Amino acid sequence: MSRALSIVNLKKFTPSPEGLGGYGVYFWEVSGSLDFSKKLAQNWWRFASSPKYDVYKDDEDKSLAVLKAKIIPFEREFFDATDDEFLLACSQIAEEKMLFQKEDIIKLRTAVLMDIEKEMGVNFSVVKIDVEVPGKQKGESYAPSFYWLKKQAGCYVVKNKIDEVIQEIELVEV
Repeated sequence: MSRALSIVNLKKFTPSPEGLGGYGVYFWEVSGSLDFSKKLAQNWWRFASSPKYDVYKDDEDKSLAVLKAKIIPFEREFFDATDDEFLLACSQIAEEKMLFQKEDIIKLRTAVLMDIEKEMGVNFSVVKIDVEVPGKQKGESYAPSFYWLKKQAGCYVVKNKIDEVIQEIELVEV
């Protein structure tokens, strides 16, 4: 059984221990046509399947599968980290601390989110972030065309109460 089919049938997710938005289960944002989100998922699969990462190496079925989810966060447990005010605050802190590397900025964003959670007395179950779209991989002669059109895309990271927040999950045609 494929990883995706197992997720759909069992309604169980294995969160990524680390990622561009930290711990959680990642879903591309759909803000119109599902087609663009499917392209993003296909590109992410290409990236994760590359020899450098080989995320699916132990899977019985390594083929591409795309899942669509209905995510309903609990009130007060959703945070939009794509908000201009949040990004401006992170940018100002990064400049003050002289942080200019991608890894440092990702860690900073996570730390600021944790500070906000502490201040509000809440653990966010879902955080919306912009995630880097994978470009050209080693051994490839070019990056996918949409990489040049949109280098970051909206993503929902389900961090807590995963089984409660993800209301519906289905396999979609690719």
